[in-house]
This record gives sequence, structure tokens and C-alpha cells, in this order.
Amino acid sequence: MKKILGYSLFIILCWAPWACKRPLPTGPTPIPTPTAIITPVCGFTPLASAPMGVSGGDYVIQNQAEWFNVNGSGTAIPPVDFSTQMVLELSQAVVYDCTCSANPPVITSVCTYSDHIEVAYQNGGQSCPTPGGPTCNSVFIIPLQSLAVVPQSNLPVSWVSE
Repeated sequence: MKKILGYSLFIILCWAPWACKRPLPTGPTPIPTPTAIITPVCGFTPLASAPMGVSGGDYVIQNQAEWFNVNGSGTAIPPVDFSTQMVLELSQAVVYDCTCSANPPVITSVCTYSDHIEVAYQNGGQSCPTPGGPTCNSVFIIPLQSLAVVPQSNLPVSWVSE
């Protein structure tokens, strides 16, 4: 009889809401954060360029004053709306033999990520009609540029050689 009474009391107590409550958590419940999928936005408008006297470097040009500072006050401003666009300029001093022709560097892609802009490019160089063919005793150095127009941004720009 004692056993039956003990089991009955145990069962009744477990039905009571205060007797079988689970302990409350002691800290805040963690909220899972979704994994961000970073898809870049790629694209740019290339600009034609002529030798502008810049010896070499990569530049982010966000206004007319920066354009003149980088390229000199005598250079024409490209058809860019600096209120909404900026120019990415890659300038290299290209060395070539007099029997060859100089090739400018080429910006191949511009991709904007959430935290930076990535510019991929190929270096400039020379093209010779016959590799290993006749050469002359003159070597030329000419500054050549590759220009790209992209939407105006304050994100940092990284330059990646392909």
C-alpha cells in the first residue's frame, strides 16, 4: 500500500505545473546569423587614352582636380560625370625596341564587392614583328595608360595583375 501511495503521489506531483518545470536558460538565446553570399557587381566603361606623361602607378580619380593632379593641367578631361562616376587609371612606363611597337597596360575587369573594388589588369609591353629578329640600338620608353569609368565609390581599390 505504501508503494502504491508513493507512486501515486509521484505521478500527481509530476502533473502539477510547478513540480515538473524545466530550468530556465541563464543567458540570452543565441540567434543564428545567416551566411552572407558575396556576389560582386562587375563591369566598367573603357576610355581611350593617349600618352599623358604619367610615369607609372595606379590611380583612383574622383574629381577634376585629381585628374589634373595625376595627368597634368594640359590634359583633356575625359567624358566623365564626376558627380556619379570616377576614373580608374593604370599607368605604366612601357619599354620597347625601335623595331617593335608598344602595347599599353589593359584593365580587364572591375568588380565591386561589399567591402572593396578589385581591378584586374594585364601589364603593357612590346610587340615585335619577328620575335628574336633584328633589333636596333634604340630603346624607347613611353608612358601608356588604361582608363576605366565606374560608379563613384569610397571603397578601397585593389589592383591585381593577371
